[in-house]
Parts: sequence; C-alpha cells; structure tokens
Amino acid sequence: MNLNDLVTKNDLALLQREISQWREAVTSKQKFEVNELLTPSEVCELLKISLNTLKSMRQKKEVKFKRISKSIYRYPSAQFNSSL
Repeated sequence: MNLNDLVTKNDLALLQREISQWREAVTSKQKFEVNELLTPSEVCELLKISLNTLKSMRQKKEVKFKRISKSIYRYPSAQFNSSL
C-alpha cells in the first residue's frame, strides 16, 4: 500500500462538507409541495421561459394546467419536479 492511497481525517471532513453542500442544494430546489399550484410567473421562472412560451405550451397541451377563471391558470407543481 502506498502512503498516497491512505484517506486522512481531513479528506473525510472535506468529503462530508461537500456531501452536505450537495444535499442542501438539491433540497433547496424542491421548494414546491407536490400538490401545489404554481402561477404562470413561477413556472416561467422555474423553466426559464417567457409567458408567451408558457401560453404556447399550454395551448399545445404540453403542460398540465387548471383553469381557475376565464383568464387565470394554475399549473400543478408535480409535473415540474424533474426540472428542479
């Protein structure tokens, strides 16, 4: 065994910090509840698209939505969890 192959306590501490940072990054992106309805602005921010693009996606039925009134739409967040 070579001395360069040994794992030190510092190596383990560094790995633990990196795993912790990764875990925080992943969980912070999942800020929406599974059954939550998102506004068009929230969806656009999440997908980094314009409102016109979202409207087009809605008209093509590329996204699931709920029509609240004549001109108000909401989008179930569950369909976007893989985008996070």
